[in-house]
Amino acid sequence: MSKPPPAPPLPAPPGPAPVAPQPCLSADARPTTAWTRRTAVASMLAPLLLPGGRALARDRGPGALTDVRSGYQAVAAPAGEVLAVAMPAVRRGGLDIVGEGGRLVIPDGRNAGSGPLNLKGQFSSVELNGIRLDLPRDRITDGIGLWGKSPQVTIRNSRVTGVHGQQDKRHGDGIQVGNDAEIDTLVIENCTICSAYQAMIAHRTPNGKGLSTLVMRNVNVRDEPDLRVQLSIALLLGDKPTTGPKNAPYRIVLDNVWVDWPSQDHALQLPVGATVVGAVKFGVPPRGDFCPA
Repeated sequence: MSKPPPAPPLPAPPGPAPVAPQPCLSADARPTTAWTRRTAVASMLAPLLLPGGRALARDRGPGALTDVRSGYQAVAAPAGEVLAVAMPAVRRGGLDIVGEGGRLVIPDGRNAGSGPLNLKGQFSSVELNGIRLDLPRDRITDGIGLWGKSPQVTIRNSRVTGVHGQQDKRHGDGIQVGNDAEIDTLVIENCTICSAYQAMIAHRTPNGKGLSTLVMRNVNVRDEPDLRVQLSIALLLGDKPTTGPKNAPYRIVLDNVWVDWPSQDHALQLPVGATVVGAVKFGVPPRGDFCPA
């Protein structure tokens, strides 16, 4: 008797379903559960949310940013993938993250706060998602400060409000590229900045500090008239040759960028010789803020 034919092999299990891009949700609509992620180089992290806005990782695997709390804090981000855990409530005070060569990912969640978020040191890449910063009206501070080095930084689905100040005194910026920062490509998409001074300041210097490429996609800037003291430039993307040393040209892409400002002449300043794709639109996007409150 002949042997029966062998059974056909079992089909391979299906791969993970593709993840659709997440919309920019309001703080009330965003999930309150902590975000976890499995990677080949980092073990599974299951954050524990503790009273007072603290977040600790149950498994302190490689690259786990394990102690993020409310109040001013400076934390080191070790090499390997870094996980910054979403806050369970609005955090107070600034947060400085100092990179040591690894990748930084802040996931979309309740990343709300009333103080600046500053990135210093060196990162292999940076992804900031769903950041919400409502800055204090009784003191002046920046929103997101980029002071370190990275081949690419992406800021996505984020909103900064309450920026204000004066040119001859202290002033804030919604997003600031620091004097000695070295970033090859900065991508800002689906973001809203509300400011009474500058929404963003960026540059490139003749010795290579600053940006090589800036991409702004679906970004809108709103005036904060109740906080305004003097007229200022909404998007200050470089000095003029006569106004400062941050005047080297670089590549700038403006894709659906809107500026609602007291003066159209003060919506944008570019360095001489910059390669610019696109243009700024004056006013408010037809469907409102790209990242609503």
